[in-house]
Amino acid sequence: LGAQDAVSWFNLGYALQQAGRADEAASAFRTALSRDLRLDRAWYGLALVLIQQRQFHGAIEALEKNTALQPMSPHGWYRLAQAWLALGEVDKAVKVIDRLRSFEPGVAAQLERENGLVQVSRLTPQLRREFVSGKTGSSRKRDAAH
Repeated sequence: LGAQDAVSWFNLGYALQQAGRADEAASAFRTALSRDLRLDRAWYGLALVLIQQRQFHGAIEALEKNTALQPMSPHGWYRLAQAWLALGEVDKAVKVIDRLRSFEPGVAAQLERENGLVQVSRLTPQLRREFVSGKTGSSRKRDAAH
């Protein structure tokens, strides 16, 4: 009954999410997870709601659990990279994209293109931070002169 009960709560969460009732959907997904922590789709559903609510730290936590349960599914990895990017954590996003590339190179390339990371992913960590903060070589020289 516990696992089936969890699936029922997940289904309710999904329906609420589709109806635009994010808070109620999150509650239903959490109830599903209280019944079965291994229900990877509930972690993913919760993460999508949290992303929608711009609660990226919570979404990352949920997506890390989702990807641990479904390590070969590109969906969780894709959203995890997006959440890290939303927080400005390019290095962490690139690590996720590199993991995704190991089994879904086309999806990883799409994610890089969509986020302007095709060239950034090949930069050193220091240059990545400067790129994200908007400091290019010319602005570094200008800052050093002042």
